[in-house]
Amino acid sequence: MNPLDCSLLYRWIQRHQSEAESLWCSVALCGEPTLPPHLAASPLANVAASAWPLRCDAVLRSRGFWRIIECKPRLSHAAIGQILVYLHHWRVRFPDLPLSKPLIICDEAIPELIDPARSLGIGVALLTEA
Repeated sequence: MNPLDCSLLYRWIQRHQSEAESLWCSVALCGEPTLPPHLAASPLANVAASAWPLRCDAVLRSRGFWRIIECKPRLSHAAIGQILVYLHHWRVRFPDLPLSKPLIICDEAIPELIDPARSLGIGVALLTEA
């Protein structure tokens, strides 16, 4: 997590401390990427390896449920897609752990993305609203 993401998470936790039983940061959700043999020796292999293992910013345990958290300065298409990928890998790696809705913590949002994110089951915490 970069310092800005850490700041967002810290500010959110300050408001929701009573909910948190435990919190883990930079949680690995899946292992090494699989590349076709002809790409394994190419510069692309280094790029792929730098992005793995796939890690979400945080995982919060609250009231017996687990919540995937992604922190971004601004809610975007990419942030929504990213948390959906994390959700998939969580369900593959930890199929028996109960999940509550994933959460994107941000300071700003493209207004037209808030309702679509929520309709996909993604919580959006705009820190500037409170």
